[in-house]
Amino acid sequence: MKQEGVDNFFSPHPFFFEMVNPRYAIIIHDKIFPFVSSNKWQIYVIDLFESKFYSYVFDNNPQKFFPLCYIRYFPVSKTDGFVFIKFGQIDADEKEMYYPPESFKMAEHFREAFAFYPLNKFIEDIKNQSLFFDNYIVERISENFSFRYLDDIESIKDFCFYYIKKSLKTGSSRLIKLDLKTFAKEVIKPSIDPDSKFLFYDNGLLMAISSSIEEINDKQNLLKISKEYLNGNNAKSASFILSKEEQFVDITYKYIAKYNLFGTISPGFDYKDTPKHYKIKLYSLESSSVLLEFITKYPFSNPFLITLVEKNKDRDEFLLIL
Repeated sequence: MKQEGVDNFFSPHPFFFEMVNPRYAIIIHDKIFPFVSSNKWQIYVIDLFESKFYSYVFDNNPQKFFPLCYIRYFPVSKTDGFVFIKFGQIDADEKEMYYPPESFKMAEHFREAFAFYPLNKFIEDIKNQSLFFDNYIVERISENFSFRYLDDIESIKDFCFYYIKKSLKTGSSRLIKLDLKTFAKEVIKPSIDPDSKFLFYDNGLLMAISSSIEEINDKQNLLKISKEYLNGNNAKSASFILSKEEQFVDITYKYIAKYNLFGTISPGFDYKDTPKHYKIKLYSLESSSVLLEFITKYPFSNPFLITLVEKNKDRDEFLLIL
């Protein structure tokens, strides 16, 4: 359905909004019917050059074999890219937590798939009132497997997409490269640490970060962190002795990747019991020691945000934004 008048365009709060290139924006929100529970998604493609928008209603019934879970956009240039679509009702963490499914009905909820819809084709199909998700599904998995994707990635590198496929029966994991030009898949690492839940790009190399915590005694824990370049030869690991009160902050994985730093908070963040002050420590993987320590009234955890910004190449000055 084509409609004129972008100036009068109105959309409820969307769960997906992306300016995919200088000409087009894509907006998706739940289509609300009065007094009726709806699983329908309203998809808009806004053409800023022609001052028109196109709308399409997608029935995302959870009873479908593969209901849509979420959508992201991966650019490959300033004007082109892929609409990434994740199908299924639970993510990898939930799947591993509740595996094996207790019933056939529960097993249906464990099924997953993902697709890469070329942007130009997605826009064309919205205009023509037909979406063909099945044509672009890369892989489907049963209740016995899970997917993990690159974390904190802004774009596809060299038209390649990497993901981890884990067998929940055996616990084994392998790293797979998807060529988005041909949609050919290649196993580039047949065995990868199943705890490698965070993947990053670093100067063209793919990096996996894993961590584990072991109890030493009733007062101390041993934290182990490793960084491994999956398409290179370099690896780094370090161990740290933490007090029982110190809580490793998982939002600092990006700082481990970029700055070789991670943070802890003590006492651990608790929504129900909020202390007056928190002790924050920033550790360095390079020196295996505390780099910075301070007291704050703000917790170093979601939903609060702390961003660590490198101020110079010597890494001796940092700005903390609370």
